[in-house]
Amino acid sequence: MEKKELAVAFSDKDQQDAIREAALNIKLIFPKRINHLIILSTPHYNPTAILSTIKLTLKPRQVLGLQSNLLIFEDKIIKKGIIICCINKEGVEINESILKASQANKVESFLGESFKKLKRKGFYFLSFLSSNVAPASYKRAMRLSVGKVFNLIGGGFLKKVSSHNSQIANNIIDEGLINIAVKGIKMTPLSFGGYLPLGKPFTITKTTTGKNVILEINNRPAINIYKHYLEEKFDTFIKNHLFSFYPLGITTDGSRKLINVIECLEDGSLVCEDLVNEGCQGHLMFLDLSSLVNQLKTALAPLKSKENGLVFIVNSSFRKKILKDVAVQEVKAIKQTLGDNFKVIGFYSDYSFLSDKEKGDINIEIGKILLTLWQ
Repeated sequence: MEKKELAVAFSDKDQQDAIREAALNIKLIFPKRINHLIILSTPHYNPTAILSTIKLTLKPRQVLGLQSNLLIFEDKIIKKGIIICCINKEGVEINESILKASQANKVESFLGESFKKLKRKGFYFLSFLSSNVAPASYKRAMRLSVGKVFNLIGGGFLKKVSSHNSQIANNIIDEGLINIAVKGIKMTPLSFGGYLPLGKPFTITKTTTGKNVILEINNRPAINIYKHYLEEKFDTFIKNHLFSFYPLGITTDGSRKLINVIECLEDGSLVCEDLVNEGCQGHLMFLDLSSLVNQLKTALAPLKSKENGLVFIVNSSFRKKILKDVAVQEVKAIKQTLGDNFKVIGFYSDYSFLSDKEKGDINIEIGKILLTLWQ
């Protein structure tokens, strides 16, 4: 996208002042016509006020909005603020549909209707889930209603973000599931982890029927894998509930997926946020920032060009919890590597998902950066 086709504005002022300031900065760039707006905001701003002010000030053709406790703007992590992104590129088609919170039990039929008319027509798909829609239910409903799906990215939350309804789809403000189909913009998705394996691989030897509780690893109580590697630090690890610092990297069909351990039961079983199959191999994993930054720079350097574009990031709240204040270094690395030709915006979520290009399945991740270049 050329500069005349894309504009991004940010403000961290209070309430209406922030909304108005960001909107007027967009209007300075595009004084005559506003086509598609993507609005990211923290819970400090009421979506009702955002929508009314935006409509009065900019009169856009389309408005899509999301809220998160943390945003990304250029090379910064934002704890309070509002970001407005305007896309005025000719030939862009964006279709949106929203499943309201009151209809959260109708995910399957909603997805079927959302994707039926647009499937295999050159669209890129984005889905954003509130805490009212469970990721496992979404994945299952997608498989049943749509089957294989490609060119899909998204993210979601396990807990309610704010006291407001956090999603905007034109005139609707709700807290369910937003599906967006985009045509006329080339989207290049990239996923980065930066996690390294610790020690030798292990085997999941026994799980519960529901597969979200690991009973045994290497035919011993599952918790023993942490005892083995942490040694004298194990008691402190358990006392402070530090499982998020050492997720499980489970290998399935040649690819490694991060599984977060929620808690340890009295019998030594590990309760997980996702399903795990018996017989799978895995490692304890740890996040290495220097490895990640090198990985980012190596992967992104060839993409740097004279073309302008947008970098849209769905980052991990799980990662932020581990990295704490140094989390900004990975955001800075993205901006510095791609340069000023790319505007960078994004938000932190509890999980992200990306469709598998070969299988057409959806991979749900809790600890990776999902980065998409829009050109």
